[in-house]
Amino acid sequence: MASPTDYQNALYYWAAINSVQFQQRCQLQFDIAAQAISAEAGTAAVNAATVSGNNTLHFAVTPSFATIGYTVTDLTSPAGIPANTVVLSTTATTVVMNQNADGTGGVGAADVIQFSPPSHTPRLALAGQLLAGQFSAQQLAMWVMQSATIQAEVVTDATHSPNPNPVGYSVNDSDIASQVSGIFTGLAMSLPSTAQSPI
Repeated sequence: MASPTDYQNALYYWAAINSVQFQQRCQLQFDIAAQAISAEAGTAAVNAATVSGNNTLHFAVTPSFATIGYTVTDLTSPAGIPANTVVLSTTATTVVMNQNADGTGGVGAADVIQFSPPSHTPRLALAGQLLAGQFSAQQLAMWVMQSATIQAEVVTDATHSPNPNPVGYSVNDSDIASQVSGIFTGLAMSLPSTAQSPI
C-alpha cells in the first residue's frame, strides 16, 4: 500500500505532467533530440568496387563518420552488404566490415554507403513519429517524469518553504535532455513502427 508521502508525491508529478510550461520544455528537448538523430547518419560514395566475398570498402578518403561499431548499409545496392554489418576497422582510405560483401555483384564502384549508429533505424523511426506529432505533449511529459532525478526536483519545488516554487522550476533542462536521450534508445527499440500515443 502506498504511503501518504508516495500519494502526495504522485500528485506533484501529475501536476507537473499537466503543466503546459513543463510539457513545452519536454517537447523542446524531444524536438532537439529528434533533429539530431535525423542527422546522425553519414553517407559517402566508394571509389572502387568490393566484390562478393571481400570485406573491405574503398574510399578516396575514409569519411570521419565511419566509426568502429557503426552499421554499414549500401544505399545504392542494398543486397551488396548483408544486414547487421558493422565497421570493424578503418584506415585512411578503407573501411573493413565484419561481414563480406554479398549479392550478385557485391558493392559497386560508385555505390553510396551509409554509416550509422547501431540503433539508428528504430531511433530515426521514433524521431519521425515525434516530429509528425504522433505523441501528445502530456505523453512526452509522462515519459520524462519517469526519471528519479526529475521526480526529486518536482518534489523540491512543491515542498519549497515558505511558498512552493512554480511547477518544474527546479527541473534542469540538462536533466530533461538526459532522460530524453535514454527514452529514445529504450522506446525506439521497443515500440512498433506504427506506435501511437495512448493519450
